[in-house]
Amino acid sequence: MKYFSMKYLLGCLIFITVILGNAQSENLPLPHRAISLNVAGFLQMGPVLQLEQRIVKSNIYLAPYVRYPYAGLIYQIYATEQFEKKISPATAGIGLQFRAYKATKMGAWYGGLGTDYSFGKTRSKDNAWVRQQEYLWTMATVGVRWRNAETKKIISMGIILGPNVALNDKSWYDFAPNIKTDERSNFFLAMVEVSFGLERR
Repeated sequence: MKYFSMKYLLGCLIFITVILGNAQSENLPLPHRAISLNVAGFLQMGPVLQLEQRIVKSNIYLAPYVRYPYAGLIYQIYATEQFEKKISPATAGIGLQFRAYKATKMGAWYGGLGTDYSFGKTRSKDNAWVRQQEYLWTMATVGVRWRNAETKKIISMGIILGPNVALNDKSWYDFAPNIKTDERSNFFLAMVEVSFGLERR
């Protein structure tokens, strides 16, 4: 089912790109920079605010971002063990991607590599138990971007996926902080990107 869903999403992206790609007569030039917000993160591992800066006149962009897992529904369910615990609002993720764009008539295709460092803390509802986590997510991303030549608004749809490695994941009883249980586990993490933003040419 997961394979079918991923295959279906990629098929939709290709179809929409072909349809919109014939709507304009020439490729749009790539911008100097862009800023966007991945709103799909509210349903997943947190919204992502990302800045993209073009490297010289290449088609490569340096794309740092911040992610706020506390505002992500799936993260809340995972980290709180189905809302049995509470998360610290200070939970955050910091990432860096290198993205390459291929200009098209309707916008651009893109692909890239990156990494995301995140940290957070949860407590039991009675504050007796504490759990502290740090993860490093190594990712690949691919997608399509639609760009408006007049308003400079952008919409991006894509997939971000890769292994998420636990750097630190320990829990302890608050009255015995010296006795800690190692709960590290690695897993494969995937997110859908649906971003809205603006670019500067």
